[in-house]
Amino acid sequence: MGKWLKKTAGLKELLDSKKASRIAEYMYMVALVCYSLATFLNATMIKEHINTGLLFNIVEISGMLVILKIIFFDNWKPKELLILVLLGIIFWQACQTAYDFTLFYYFVLTLGAKNLDVKTLFKTSLVTISVALIVTILAAQLGFIDNLTFGRRGTATVRYALGVIYPTDLAARVFYLMLFYAVLKKFRLSITDYISYLAITVMVYTLTDTRLDALLMLLVIITGVLYKYIVKALIYINDKIIGSLIALFVFVNLLLAYFFVPTNPFFSLINKMLSWRLVYGNLAFKNYNVPLLGQFIPQTGNGGIHTGPFNYFFIDSSFIRVLMMHGFVAFVCVISLLLFLSHRFLSKKAYALEIALFFVVLSSAIDQHMLEISYNILFVAALADISYWVEDRQSLSGNVEKSVNK
Repeated sequence: MGKWLKKTAGLKELLDSKKASRIAEYMYMVALVCYSLATFLNATMIKEHINTGLLFNIVEISGMLVILKIIFFDNWKPKELLILVLLGIIFWQACQTAYDFTLFYYFVLTLGAKNLDVKTLFKTSLVTISVALIVTILAAQLGFIDNLTFGRRGTATVRYALGVIYPTDLAARVFYLMLFYAVLKKFRLSITDYISYLAITVMVYTLTDTRLDALLMLLVIITGVLYKYIVKALIYINDKIIGSLIALFVFVNLLLAYFFVPTNPFFSLINKMLSWRLVYGNLAFKNYNVPLLGQFIPQTGNGGIHTGPFNYFFIDSSFIRVLMMHGFVAFVCVISLLLFLSHRFLSKKAYALEIALFFVVLSSAIDQHMLEISYNILFVAALADISYWVEDRQSLSGNVEKSVNK
């Protein structure tokens, strides 16, 4: 009888554990969808027809929901929880000073994803943003919201935003959707996928005239073709070397902007290739010091509706934005996260995620969307379950070698 009672108690405890796990997952998924939609809508012309204060309230409620999950369901040790709270306070202060809370909420959502299945999170994000983007485009085409058009300096080119606030934001949206769909398929794309990807890339480039994001889309396609060979290279290169290359790329991005000289032919060429991004990165360094814990930098971009003349100034590079707006401490934490993710993906043999990290780093050099989870959801993989992407190293390496010999 005693043994039966123990077994019953153990079964009840297991059921309670599973129930708690489901509740925690539902809490996070609801928060992720609501937060993603709120931030998505805030970057479209739909925001002109709704209360933006309501969107911010949804963001706050989503954040609180994830914080409750972290406290009551994630089994952090008291010391660990104390460190996380202190780090959260630092990020909150930096964000409050900068008037940009994306870093804080991404921090919360990354912690809240602990032990959850990343595949499910990626699928949820992909479906949510895809549907939202299609609805936005349809609303713009049917005249329910403004379909903004823009010209490119010195040309007769007309660029379309299709309901988004600016063409480059539309192109970045599509790039990230293409990237994470490919990641979910571990870059094993079908002929139909390749044809669709090429058609989408051509269409987005034609509509938005966004060269750099179109190039990233083409690189995603090329990565699908060469995936096995890229993985073979990752297998044979030391993960410390790869981490060093990522850090070097980030710092070169900063140094190019910091030392930019308009009259220098080399800098002039790089600046033109990067669509004049070095100019504004350099202005940020000239006009502001690097803060420890954030500062407010007034910026006016081309996106949205402007009723009169304005002085354009916008920091596109995500790395420069974090350093100059959220401060040195936040910048060090973000770079540390990139290196941690790279080490984790390579040590777990999750090569598709490592390649996705490369794309995020490349995109972040030219776009401001690194910490916007409705674009880049990769960082939630820091503490979550990534077993879906674990590759059998030896069999994969063997397949690559066979294909090379053929």
